[in-house]
Amino acid sequence: APYAQGYVTSKWAGEVLLEQAHRRSGLPVTIARCSLILPHSSWPGELNAQDMLTRLLYGIRKTGLAPTSMSSPQPLDGLPVDLVAGFLGALATQTAQGLKIYHVCHSAKTGLSLDSIVEQAHQHWSCEALEPGEFWPLFRLRLAGLPPQEQRLSPLAILQRWEKGGKGELRLDNSQFLAKLHELALDDSVPQLDQTYLQRSLLAPLGTAGP
Repeated sequence: APYAQGYVTSKWAGEVLLEQAHRRSGLPVTIARCSLILPHSSWPGELNAQDMLTRLLYGIRKTGLAPTSMSSPQPLDGLPVDLVAGFLGALATQTAQGLKIYHVCHSAKTGLSLDSIVEQAHQHWSCEALEPGEFWPLFRLRLAGLPPQEQRLSPLAILQRWEKGGKGELRLDNSQFLAKLHELALDDSVPQLDQTYLQRSLLAPLGTAGP
């Protein structure tokens, strides 16, 4: 089954019910569609172990293997959890009106991509870099050889997300989100997702290379 299929389906069903309630009875509804939620921008070490990016990096660290490309050069549209939580908390203190939908995601045209993140992981942990056709079968084999607890923290169960080649990132219209950030005076809370953030908040907390 696709990664997080149950979660995505339940969110979709919830949105359908809320929109129907709004149309039928005028119930005020506010929906926040969050993209990838990244680690805290100023609290290094606070990771979501079940997140797909954390799993991928954990697997690279444990196996000592990295792909030369993830076929995903576009900047990530994810946002650190502190910004997402601050935005949702601010929304919750306001009186809802009508039907509002916010795509809570980054719109930077430059910055960290999955390709650049994997390249930095390769350098940070001195991993062996392999072409994708060679990398994925060997990566799967080595992940399958990890102890059960480490397998559960690895991307073994979700490798199909990347094995057949990356798909272009879906770019969402976040103009309403950005406008609301401005209204809430949270413009300055959008961090720069750069190499410093990557090293401090993702690579360093996962430790040193090797099993």
